[in-house]
Amino acid sequence: MIRTKSLRFTRSILAATTAAIGCMSVLSAHAAPEVGIASAVNTDARSVLGAGTPRVVTLGQTIIYNERITTNQTGLVQILLVDGTTFMIGPDCELTIDEFVFNPDTGEAKVVATVAKGAFRFIGGQTSRTEGGATVRTPVGSIGIRGATVEANISPRDATISMIFGDSLVFEAVGGDRQTIFESGFTIQVSDGGAQTSVRQTTGGDAPLGLTGEIGKNGGLQESPPTEEFITEQTGLPGSNSGSPPVNVPVPTGRPAVQSASIDQVSNSITDVDDVGQQNVQDDIAQQTPPDEDPPVVPIPVPARVLFSPETYNTDFGDVVPNPAPRGLVGSTPETDLIVDFTKSADLLTANLASGGQISVLDLTGAEGDAGLESFDVSGASPLGAISGTGYAGRGDFAFYFLGVNGDPIEPYYILTGTSTDPAVLNPQSEDVRAYSLTPDPIANLDVPFFRNNRYGALENTSQTDYLIVERDSITSRAFLTWVDISGTGSDQKSAILVTAGGTSTNETDPFQRLWSNRRGSYRGGANQPQFNMRGSPVSSLEGADGGHFFGPNAENAVVGVGLEPQVDTFIDVSTDFCFFFDCETVDPATDDRRYGTRHVMDLQSETPKSSLSITSRVHSGFMVGMAEPETEGFTNPFLVAATGNAPNFLMTINAPSAEMAAVGEVQDINNTNPVVSAFIIPFGTIGEDFGASAFVDDNTFGANQNNNRENSRVIQDNQADLAADVFNPGSYIVSGRAAPLDGYQHCTQCDFADWGWWGTRLTSSESGDADNDRRADAVHMGTWVAGDITNPADLPSGPSNASYSGTAIANVATEGGAQYIASGDFSLDIGLSTRSGSLSINNLDGANYSADVTDASTATQALFASDSLVGSNGLNGTVSGAFVNDGANIAAGAIGQFEAAGSGNQVVGTFMGNR
Repeated sequence: MIRTKSLRFTRSILAATTAAIGCMSVLSAHAAPEVGIASAVNTDARSVLGAGTPRVVTLGQTIIYNERITTNQTGLVQILLVDGTTFMIGPDCELTIDEFVFNPDTGEAKVVATVAKGAFRFIGGQTSRTEGGATVRTPVGSIGIRGATVEANISPRDATISMIFGDSLVFEAVGGDRQTIFESGFTIQVSDGGAQTSVRQTTGGDAPLGLTGEIGKNGGLQESPPTEEFITEQTGLPGSNSGSPPVNVPVPTGRPAVQSASIDQVSNSITDVDDVGQQNVQDDIAQQTPPDEDPPVVPIPVPARVLFSPETYNTDFGDVVPNPAPRGLVGSTPETDLIVDFTKSADLLTANLASGGQISVLDLTGAEGDAGLESFDVSGASPLGAISGTGYAGRGDFAFYFLGVNGDPIEPYYILTGTSTDPAVLNPQSEDVRAYSLTPDPIANLDVPFFRNNRYGALENTSQTDYLIVERDSITSRAFLTWVDISGTGSDQKSAILVTAGGTSTNETDPFQRLWSNRRGSYRGGANQPQFNMRGSPVSSLEGADGGHFFGPNAENAVVGVGLEPQVDTFIDVSTDFCFFFDCETVDPATDDRRYGTRHVMDLQSETPKSSLSITSRVHSGFMVGMAEPETEGFTNPFLVAATGNAPNFLMTINAPSAEMAAVGEVQDINNTNPVVSAFIIPFGTIGEDFGASAFVDDNTFGANQNNNRENSRVIQDNQADLAADVFNPGSYIVSGRAAPLDGYQHCTQCDFADWGWWGTRLTSSESGDADNDRRADAVHMGTWVAGDITNPADLPSGPSNASYSGTAIANVATEGGAQYIASGDFSLDIGLSTRSGSLSINNLDGANYSADVTDASTATQALFASDSLVGSNGLNGTVSGAFVNDGANIAAGAIGQFEAAGSGNQVVGTFMGNR
């Protein structure tokens, strides 16, 4: 949909504008509380400040902040504020200017007024051009005005509120109803003390009576109409100015230190002042006749960032990528990343570029999006040719244009503009979780972000979180998003997972400005396809023309995706046939499309206090397993990795106050399949340190990427720690399986007392520490982990006590034919708690059943069970290790563990979880 808008005014209003500016331009400075003048008065009107003595309002009298102005049955007053806002109050009316701020240097403007009763007309100046800048309180509710002329009749229990011209009008009734008008000619009808509200078309009877000066009235004087001599004497205005337009209107500087602005702070862009003495304005409104001419165009600067693609893109590893446009790589050079001043003209934004040519697009910076993010079909012009696509509009004049040259989205031309959010909003004293939805990237055209499916295909069974930001008092916030897709079963399966976790970068002056989070994950486009590890540039927010990253009064919108830093900002998907970092393959960067970028508009959906969420700090132990794939010459077979012996190999720490998590696992090639590698030590995230990226949202929603300290991720060779190889830039991730659950691939939905999830990695290492020699890489795609509060054997009953557990098993399977996929089944355990011996079974797992007799394997502090004789109906044999876990005071409420089996070239490794 293409939306256009046009604002029209009558000649009388334009004439009044010139006259009013002429008077204001020569006013002398007054005390700080003065916010405006009485620019027209008819008969009796009085004002009083606090408990002071009432005074008669006269022409040219200054209006004081918090001064209450009242009129009698025939009174009328027009008040002109220094930003150009005009209030006209009619007979038997009461008005108070409660709050007024105007800073012409920054454009900041705000007015809050109370109309206790009577009729009034409001014509917006600079205040109403600011989101939330103009509010009128009444006994039945509050009126929010955006770039509009409004008329209203107010009583203690009823009201009619009409929008005559302008962008929008929002009424919030004391009864809770909310009504919004976006077009002139409509009226909000309020009754029953604000309990009932409705919107209807405006009629002639809605026009407030008494808002037009009557013949014979003398502006509050008892004698004849005011002469030039009287005006000069009373106001200090030269008589010759009263009938002539201004020549030079001074533009003030500085911001007042109080809520009001001084009278000499007058903007030279005031255009919307009403002329009370012109009867044809009232006639136009009452008869609903359209105005007969447009106002003169007053250029309004709109700073914006413009992005399009360069001819080549130089990557961080020396690759030169020609024609990066189809990959969504934009703005990587000074020529393709521009800060441009657009001007508003009618319904267009237009900019003339210093390098030549013009950009012109539909203006979406007005009322569009004020009620929530809206999308529009947009077309326009650029020096590269015609541009068209989708534009998004949000609050605070936010607009982002996903356009393509000649309508082609793979030739991107993007424009970002908007009013940046006050940083104080994003660093609050109270802690909330903000949930943002993301629009699709126009090139990838997927429902999931930060991904391209050219090697994966359709995502058919996907679960995804919102982009979640956890606010933390006085420190940088944490960000988190994950999505999972598992489509098909067995040899027809494909699977993918993405985890982005991190935070916000700050500086001393702008807290919570730049959003960033590491991008990690992995996918396999088919059971017989190689796996890809997701890595590359962090996900980050796009900086606007004024340096801000969030837009709208409450950070409602932002643009997030690949960054703009030259040479380093691309997403990259690294496969098992792609060496990465090393000159050991023949991939041509000109044709390889594994480097790319995506971008998405963030839209605030909700804010949830952390106090209402289940958030628990904890330290849990358990088991971590997976199927590893080597990337080294002479060995290509997958090999399963798990805990060796019977002891748990995984430790996870959750710090709820800081919204962080950290974990570490040590997995070994327990079947000695790999001739070189015997084990991996893999850390994830950190708590209170500089390395790693993590986020904890609530007890079910958390994740982390690798710990970037190279000394922490290790590849152990020949079972000797002193032969550990250095790891270069690990591509590790871990995530709670409950964050984005998938039917058929969930662990024990009755086991909330224990944790489980997915993990993966790509470890590039060198025994010598020289990246150019004896390098290798090993990758794991969607392994599983389980963890809990492992029971102390001393807490178990000493006498006979049998228990039964039931739940689920999730496993990685590798077949002799080269297929790899994920399977799930059923878990059960019948065991004596005092002896830790019994029978365990895993059934319906990839068409096979497994069983084992388990015995006690406990340590002094951990109640464990194990078996070296796991037997499968498919001829595979292996081992099982497990532990009892507590649910608070409920001892041994659950059982968790790992299992593995192999034979005839087939392998299976997985985890189980069940409750008693």
